[in-house]
Amino acid sequence: MRMRPRLDDESGATAVIVALCLFVIVGMLALTVDGGLLWTKYRRIRTANDAAALAAAYSCAKGEGLGGAEAQATSIAQANVANALPSQPNAYSPGCVVEGGEVTVYFGGDQRLLFGPAIGVSSPKPVAAHATAMWGGA
Repeated sequence: MRMRPRLDDESGATAVIVALCLFVIVGMLALTVDGGLLWTKYRRIRTANDAAALAAAYSCAKGEGLGGAEAQATSIAQANVANALPSQPNAYSPGCVVEGGEVTVYFGGDQRLLFGPAIGVSSPKPVAAHATAMWGGA
């Protein structure tokens, strides 16, 4: 009896196609869900920075000094986003003086990804922003 190779046998093709489609679906899921989580975290961080900049400017305008302004900015940022931390030192120009000036705050946080690690994207990802507020005469 002679054995012929079965070149027309397609008994494993479905498993290969399902595996490829599963990888594509997980990739799209990672892009949409994790992308949405990162965008939401960014918007929350932006809001926290806006509020922190206004609080620091108000504190400087009241004459509470640099320490009071920094404490107010950190307190307000962490009240808006639980894990908000300064991503770099805040900038006060020309300083925290009652007459007027400008403050730029830099806060950020980390966002844990849900599906990204399944396709090789590291987690958590840093999310940071900054905001500027001014006080004093026009």
